[in-house]
Amino acid sequence: YIFIFVVIAICIAVICSAFIIAPFTLSRHYVYLKVARGENVRFVDAFYGFKDYFSALKLYFLTNIYVLLWLCLFIIPGIVASYKYLFAFHYLADNPGTSARECIRRSKETTNGYKRTLFALDLSFIGWNLLVLMTLGILGIWVYPYHEASYSSAYLELSTNDIIYA
Repeated sequence: YIFIFVVIAICIAVICSAFIIAPFTLSRHYVYLKVARGENVRFVDAFYGFKDYFSALKLYFLTNIYVLLWLCLFIIPGIVASYKYLFAFHYLADNPGTSARECIRRSKETTNGYKRTLFALDLSFIGWNLLVLMTLGILGIWVYPYHEASYSSAYLELSTNDIIYA
């Protein structure tokens, strides 16, 4: 009974934390898109995700469920799926109010044919991540924002011209 209780408690904690993580994930992508475009970032932008809270929440749950379902098949399809949905939050940050399914569809279109390139981008950060480990995470203060900004730059490079900028 203790094992079942612990599993249920962990599941509840994960689900409850998603209600806070989802809007901040949208905020993070919004801020990095502004940085990639060379725009000024204000403190208020850190809370941008709460403007479109339910879209962020739905997108967060859908992308995580889809990746989890692909991971159930095998690890490689799960990794491919994570790249497939990589730009979903970028698209929502660019187009507030867009449905979660539309963001996922656009992310699939944007990453179509570029998953290997995005994987190579991640591989280029292996050395940096090893340095983060060697410094007990301190170097992550610089490396993780650099990694996120590179994703935003890749999104801007790969996305089509029909995106409505916020």
